[in-house]
Amino acid sequence: MENAVRIAAHLGIPLFESASDQFDAVFVRVGSKGAIGVNRNAYWARRRFSVAHEIGHAVLNHPPVNACYGEGAGPKRPRIYDREADRFAAELLMPKLFLSREWFRYSDDALAKRYHVSNQAMEIRLRELGFLRE
Repeated sequence: MENAVRIAAHLGIPLFESASDQFDAVFVRVGSKGAIGVNRNAYWARRRFSVAHEIGHAVLNHPPVNACYGEGAGPKRPRIYDREADRFAAELLMPKLFLSREWFRYSDDALAKRYHVSNQAMEIRLRELGFLRE
């Protein structure tokens, strides 16, 4: 997770860890700045992807969840924002250029380990790029 934390720090986005069963990570406003909260109890690969996803919300200038509260609802954000943040995180952690050079040399599991992501995240990324083996 270290590089995702460094990227957040470089962008001036503080990161806070919390034990929560409500979220893996969340981008919120603290005063005039954004901050990312991450669930310290989540699996490390999940935390890493979640932090990259929340960095995506910040970089793509999505409103934080506390600006998207609906009537009687908890934190909500339009689904399109989450899909965009997922694509951002996938490209940040598993760049298309690098995967296009390596996907045929390694098994899917080995790629997940090499890129420090979950097997599920790698499978989704390979499928999106048309590299998934049957």
